[in-house]
Amino acid sequence: MAKFLNYSVAINKILTVKDKNIDTMTGMISTFKSFLEKLDKGDSKIESEKKSLLSILDRYDITPSMTKGMKQFALSDFTPTVEAHKICQFFKKSFIPGLESIAINYEKSFNKLYDILKQSINVSNATKTALEAKEQEHLDLIKKIEEAYQNQSSKKYEEIFNQVIYNYRPFFNSLDDLQEVYNEKLDKQYQAIDAFVTNFEKLEFQRASQFDSLINSLINTVEEIKKSNADTLSDSFVAMIDIDGKKDITGSFTLDSVEETTKIPKFMPELPVNFDIHNFLESDKILITMQSHEYAISKTEIRRDGKLLASPNERVSIFKYNNKVYLVEDANNPLKNELNPEDLIFKPEYERYLAKVLGYGKLDQRRVIVVSSGDVCECMDEFGTVMFIPETNLLKL
Repeated sequence: MAKFLNYSVAINKILTVKDKNIDTMTGMISTFKSFLEKLDKGDSKIESEKKSLLSILDRYDITPSMTKGMKQFALSDFTPTVEAHKICQFFKKSFIPGLESIAINYEKSFNKLYDILKQSINVSNATKTALEAKEQEHLDLIKKIEEAYQNQSSKKYEEIFNQVIYNYRPFFNSLDDLQEVYNEKLDKQYQAIDAFVTNFEKLEFQRASQFDSLINSLINTVEEIKKSNADTLSDSFVAMIDIDGKKDITGSFTLDSVEETTKIPKFMPELPVNFDIHNFLESDKILITMQSHEYAISKTEIRRDGKLLASPNERVSIFKYNNKVYLVEDANNPLKNELNPEDLIFKPEYERYLAKVLGYGKLDQRRVIVVSSGDVCECMDEFGTVMFIPETNLLKL
């Protein structure tokens, strides 16, 4: 049972990572499209669009240097330039379609892997249900034997008792056979989970490689424009080239080992890159805003308009404001779903705090937000990437 629970934890962590990856890529695509739509409206309308544009850029946790560069470009004079046009064309024809392709293929591939896993789990669960029903029949049959044995004064005692005993052996054999079938299905389920974890690792590496390739194409495009227009670069383009892969996020999200029983290594494979966002990013400001949320456990079902938002004993993300508690379902509207605090369990280990990582591989000196404390703490970085770090490697700030 312990092994199965470990696998369940591993699967849930993988689902969390997948959702974060999809949300990040979707947010980037939406933001870039909105940005380009604003620019396409031209000089006559761009002034009225600046506030809306800045709001769009703040809506998603996209890669920070891209946000910084586009904000600077939005606040500049928007003088039409050949360089800016080339950058916009690159985003329209290459970067956005490339990112959409990565996101679509990633989600399709993941769903295919997950469907195979769920099929194996469903088969195992169906056999388990049949075995549990058989075990109940076994208990009922034992009860009949006991009742027959205790009723020896009955004239039909010997006849009834012999019949019950006669039926017991073949029934027990069928129960034993079903137990073996269940063990076989359960073993195949474990193998399917192992395969799912391993294939997810490969899928993550593929996504990271494709994202790195896309970032490198952006770097090359910017460098080519810089070289060909070195003497004529406009102020607007100088702002725009802050969108530079050398200052930006690596393509690979770090994923710690989910459990010793899985095949995921301590760190997911990453392509070597020659830039690091954390050399200039003010991550503390982003992390501090994440402290306004926290986790709690739902005591009952949480429904809104017939939609199930949370099941009993499920961990949910909440937001406290003006002595009220809200379920964080829509990050853009945290006050949408008010909750009754009595329907929630608040745990001290869910109290969030800012921390610095000390002596823990590539995460050393990184700042994170601790969202669940323990011997091994669940943490998030400024991009919302989930990681698990021993408490001894964290310094509370």
